[in-house]
Amino acid sequence: MTIEELLSMSQKSFATAISGFDHNTCECYVRMIIAKLQGSTFEDYVCELIQVAMPAEGGSPKDVMPYYRVTKKLFPGVSADNDILGRLSSLMLLMIVQRLENEKTKP
Repeated sequence: MTIEELLSMSQKSFATAISGFDHNTCECYVRMIIAKLQGSTFEDYVCELIQVAMPAEGGSPKDVMPYYRVTKKLFPGVSADNDILGRLSSLMLLMIVQRLENEKTKP
């Protein structure tokens, strides 16, 4: 599936499509979207999301909006109406969750 196909799907089709992705596939699409947006680097994006997930004062966000806000901050040139930021956030969070789950299952 091309990045254009993934980005042009309905939200429901997008959710169904990414539910079958592994962390490597998610990373490939995240990198392609980041290159398309010409904003932050993949590494900077990962670091920012980790800071949201594990804030210095402890605890963690109970909803996904802080992750979206970080995404918007890193790609300020993208209109808030453009669904690409939500899709980028979704793919990145899915990738991170899957990688953490893989680490937990390693002996």
